[in-house]
Amino acid sequence: MIIAILHNEKQVQLRDLTRFDASKSVLVKGSANPIIGVKIKAGADAAEVDVFNADNKKWFLDWAFSQYAFDVDSSNSELVFEVGGTRYQTNVLTGTYDLANLLTAIKNAMESVVSPLSVSFTVDERNRITMNPSLPLKILPNFSSAGLLRHLGFKEDGQLVSFPVEYGLRKVTVTVEAGTTGPYTVVESASISAFVEVYTEEGDSLFSDDSDLISEEPDIMKWLPAGRGSYKDLHRKAQRLILDWIDRQGYRDEQQRKLTKWAFVDHSDVRMWSYYMVLRLFFMGAQNDVDDVFKKKAAYYEKLEIASRDRAVLKLDLDGDNKSDVPNGPDIRSGRLFFR
Repeated sequence: MIIAILHNEKQVQLRDLTRFDASKSVLVKGSANPIIGVKIKAGADAAEVDVFNADNKKWFLDWAFSQYAFDVDSSNSELVFEVGGTRYQTNVLTGTYDLANLLTAIKNAMESVVSPLSVSFTVDERNRITMNPSLPLKILPNFSSAGLLRHLGFKEDGQLVSFPVEYGLRKVTVTVEAGTTGPYTVVESASISAFVEVYTEEGDSLFSDDSDLISEEPDIMKWLPAGRGSYKDLHRKAQRLILDWIDRQGYRDEQQRKLTKWAFVDHSDVRMWSYYMVLRLFFMGAQNDVDDVFKKKAAYYEKLEIASRDRAVLKLDLDGDNKSDVPNGPDIRSGRLFFR
């Protein structure tokens, strides 16, 4: 019996290096045949790459996605919605789609189960999707864990205008084979798959980038982990932590919803806060001795992070029009709530 194991980042950016690691895949003790093949497929429409080596530590594939696309299968294809108080559930056909073709597939799936429903979609310059149904329709994007629409910015029940579409979905599959090599015969195999959210640069909309880190630490790129081409993962983590901090201070938009990254119309407001946080996170993760220099650097950048946060003056878009609704920006230290 084979246990296929895949370790991977859940979020990456287009053209950013990432690693798909199958090195922990194993045979159950007592299996008759050895592992003779390890194949990794980075995308449902991609070719398999055989990464088998006598050294299992080399069972990995370093990869960068070049295509913005959506891999859809039975695990993420559900559409759940209501028309006239009746709930309907259907699925988009399995395939690899660009955004326009995916919206056509969604339209066809919805119209196939409700007659005479007609659905059309438009996408604006910010990659927000507007659904235009011919009958009163309420989508239920969170009804099922296999729901597709939540990946397209439809995150709230009844929402007909999405938040900006941030990422595509690519399916990564590891297949491990056991058998004999003379002749090469596969006796058994096991596979495991995972979906990776692949962001465009605009969809990621990070508050800082690696050039900011290099300006402070010129040698920092030499410390990149194996299989990584940037620190975008840490910039993304810093963004999440900043948004969490903003939320805990009580900031909301005019609909009383948590602020998202799209509320920040000028990233220069939070750039220093973000990259000092990234540097703190990096040096905290890299330290290996209680008194080492990395620990001291982490403490140093934490002080700069807090000082930058306390100086931040935010220009926030509270109504989704991509314009600041607080012209002079709130002082981050005020603790006040800001609504239109």
